[in-house]
Amino acid sequence: MTKKKYIVLIVTVIMISIISLIGATYALLTLTVEGDKKISLTAGILKVDFTDGNYINLANTAPITDNKGLKTTPYTFTITNNGNINAYYHVSLEEDINNTLDNKYLKMKIIGDNGYDSGVVRVSDYGTVEFEIKREETLKPSDKVTYQLWI
Repeated sequence: MTKKKYIVLIVTVIMISIISLIGATYALLTLTVEGDKKISLTAGILKVDFTDGNYINLANTAPITDNKGLKTTPYTFTITNNGNINAYYHVSLEEDINNTLDNKYLKMKIIGDNGYDSGVVRVSDYGTVEFEIKREETLKPSDKVTYQLWI
């Protein structure tokens, strides 16, 4: 094989690899926005539906008791396994870099229709910036779990 043909072959293989990588990345992560607040995110075989949007806005909130806080409308999201193999997930929160409220003043509770209940806990107990609030769980094929989060 001549040097020129060899270079053309290598360039062709690289281009095919790049196109395949872009296509696979697009198929792996798809975001769908429906209406004002409902957002669906698909990553691989897991789909997450956020009923109230994918962020929590605490602007203009005032301190309230735990009992009153638990009577407010929770943030709800559902995780669905659309594949034919077990999938693993964990739930975490991430603070906005522009956040001016120290999370030591925030409490939260998360419950799942799978029986999970965190109880009322301080957000600062989980750390700062990005913190895992639900450790890794397994979701069987075609199963789904819905969580409600009060903060």
